Amino acid sequence: MDLMAAWAIAKKDLKCYYARPGAVMFGIMFPLFMFLSFIVGRNIPVKEALPGLTSMVVMFSASSIGPFSIPIERRLKTFDRLLAAPISYHSILAGKILAGALYGMAVGSVPVAVGVLVLGAGVAQPGLLVASLSLSSACFAAMGVMFASFPTEYPGNVTIAMNFVRLPMLFVSGVFIPLTRASLPMRLASLISPLTYANDLAREAFGAGGVASPGANVAGLLGFTSLFVVLGAWLHDRLREWAEAPRGPRRQATNAELRAGALQATPQSGFPKRGRGPLTAGKLAEDQASDQSKR
Repeated sequence: MDLMAAWAIAKKDLKCYYARPGAVMFGIMFPLFMFLSFIVGRNIPVKEALPGLTSMVVMFSASSIGPFSIPIERRLKTFDRLLAAPISYHSILAGKILAGALYGMAVGSVPVAVGVLVLGAGVAQPGLLVASLSLSSACFAAMGVMFASFPTEYPGNVTIAMNFVRLPMLFVSGVFIPLTRASLPMRLASLISPLTYANDLAREAFGAGGVASPGANVAGLLGFTSLFVVLGAWLHDRLREWAEAPRGPRRQATNAELRAGALQATPQSGFPKRGRGPLTAGKLAEDQASDQSKR
């Protein structure tokens, strides 16, 4: 893997797509207003609400860059230029994941700074907070690139499909209802959600208390990140081959068919075309005999 090429792709994506309306809408505004709709009027302490808001913002922002950049580049044919460049396909995907991770860390730092500097929230374990931001950003960026493997040229198609996964994760991961007060089926469902481990690690960092140990949360995020990277690379390879494969056998038109089509396309003016008389049965038979001899 070419790390310099991956870094160059990441810088290009951050410059081109960080201020896109779709990335801002689904990465910042959507999770912010959804979170406010659940906490307004409930008198939730800041240290209880801030981990969930940070995890939501990181998930939506980090997973938004890949689904926007890759389909747009397919439509503009710039993704084909990356494929033709002397770099590996995995370096391209690594650059896309790196761009999403850096974007998620930058956007996720905003609610942390507001909570600490404005609302007076304390950070019990700064090291865990840095680990939570970095690991969760990488995990959700890899998830976004995995969904972007769908061979489409429109970001909305990928975003709609990804929201079928992201939205249910909000309600089973302890963001709005702590897992300590959740039912057993919800706790079991939370085990297959990477947002559970990101939110639990953020709660430990802010001193709100988590369900699992920090080591288990770190292992969970690393495991989901590895799964998304491997599965995303496999899907990109397979779906790209499927999109480039011919859809069916193509039969070469015979001379008789070409002449018949040309005659039908020519206006019937009553005058034969120069150099070629009207299509008669004899000429049609000659063309068909010529085609049979070529075979």
